[in-house]
Amino acid sequence: MYTIPSSIYEKAAQNLCDQVGSSSYFSGTIAFTHEDIECRMVLSLIIYHKRIEMPEGRVEMIEDLVPVWWEFHTEIGGEEILNDFDFAILKEYII
Repeated sequence: MYTIPSSIYEKAAQNLCDQVGSSSYFSGTIAFTHEDIECRMVLSLIIYHKRIEMPEGRVEMIEDLVPVWWEFHTEIGGEEILNDFDFAILKEYII
């Protein structure tokens, strides 16, 4: 079993935030490469945002993610390897 390092969680969180934007729902696939590992996350989720008023203007941030369905796949050398991905840990990098 492949243990997911923090660097993959960081990359997955950044890619997800880029895809989600200000949407309140997301359903799709996010794929990226980390070193020699092909990663693919298939998910549907509800996104809750909060608006923060700042002197520079209004900022919208993700307040919570509620997964409807998710899968995280890791592939090394063309072979899929089981992993210990945890959606709760991913949320820590976003919220």
